[in-house]
Amino acid sequence: MGRGKNRVWQWTKRVVLLAVVAAVCLAGYSYVYPMAAGAEKTIYASYTAETGDIATTMSFSAQISAIYTQTLQNSGEATVTNIYVTQDQPVKAGDKIIDLSNGETLKAGIDGTVNEIAVAKGDWLRRSQGLVQIADFTQLQVALNVDEYDVQKVRKGLPCTVTIISLGLDLETEIDHINLVSGSMGNVASYSATALLDAPENVLPGMAATVTIPDEEALGVTTLDMAALSFREDGTPYVLLRQEDGSFQEREVETGLSDGMRVEIISGVETGETVWAVTGTEAAESFSLGKLYAALVGQTVVIREGERSRDTGRSFNDGMEPPQGMGVPEGMEMPEGMETPEGMEPPRGRDASEDVQAPGNTEDTEAAGDAEAPQGAEPAGNAGLPQEADGEERTDTRQPGTEGSQRDGREDAAERPREQTGGNEP
Repeated sequence: MGRGKNRVWQWTKRVVLLAVVAAVCLAGYSYVYPMAAGAEKTIYASYTAETGDIATTMSFSAQISAIYTQTLQNSGEATVTNIYVTQDQPVKAGDKIIDLSNGETLKAGIDGTVNEIAVAKGDWLRRSQGLVQIADFTQLQVALNVDEYDVQKVRKGLPCTVTIISLGLDLETEIDHINLVSGSMGNVASYSATALLDAPENVLPGMAATVTIPDEEALGVTTLDMAALSFREDGTPYVLLRQEDGSFQEREVETGLSDGMRVEIISGVETGETVWAVTGTEAAESFSLGKLYAALVGQTVVIREGERSRDTGRSFNDGMEPPQGMGVPEGMEMPEGMETPEGMEPPRGRDASEDVQAPGNTEDTEAAGDAEAPQGAEPAGNAGLPQEADGEERTDTRQPGTEGSQRDGREDAAERPREQTGGNEP
């Protein structure tokens, strides 16, 4: 009986151990496998179908021009004998403008303003030379070119918006005329169209503009953001629907009008329904035992008591002593229970770093010591004195200046015998 119970207990422990190992493996599988395999995670975004309006437009490059302009020319060779107007002068149709030597008098043919006078009195003129330009700046139009693919959609009376690019000004008008005779010589035919403008004075002939003409519209329809649509290889559009288990299922949709931002949904999605689309992927995190441990059991951050910012208010931890020879900077407090090492005093009024001598500057230090000896230090003249047997230097007790005086005395003693012997010199 005893052996049977032991076997059962051993098998029970083995089963429990295997169960724990299996649980740990299953718990870490979703974290370990993607990192180890370098897998990528797919990112989805949700979109909701709404009821709204969609309208499309056609845009054409255009240019502002004056409807009525006139350039006066001479019929034959002549000389200018008289000019009746000046530049920027308003004129009426029939007003005299210029007289020529051949008896010809040129008159204004329209109401407008003298824009330019190209000659002066006394100038000789060749045949058909431009003399004076008159323009009516109060009546302007916009001219645009429409290609053969869009000309069937543009008709007289169609409303349009003219945007003056340089002024940022929008003017509402309508198509006034379409020239159905193409003036293009290329592969695609182009047709000119014009629209009258009621423009302010700062709109001038020659300015660039954009003409926007409405094309199609769908009102009160189900719409989706264009980014919500995905497309198969054959171009069939579809959306993704999220299932209860978190997976996604494709569903085909039928689309209608689109303005480039939103699209009309004819069938496949109802108003208020949420659909999904793939927006990208992101790489899985790299594998590490530390991340695995943190994912399984969590992570704890421990902040040691006494640690402070490195910028201000630093202090030594308990039991820590400053390095030998280093002073305590001003403003730093010694921790409780800590004593200043023997021979070290906290600096007063200056940084302890000033007391530290940089290596390699011993010569400068010795030179500074020779220049001025501090109180109580040895004179520089003792540097060459011999030392006693016990290693102590002999102390020179002579007063400053004594050495020079003794040297002078020795020189005088050397001269005296020479003076005494006087004439005994050889």
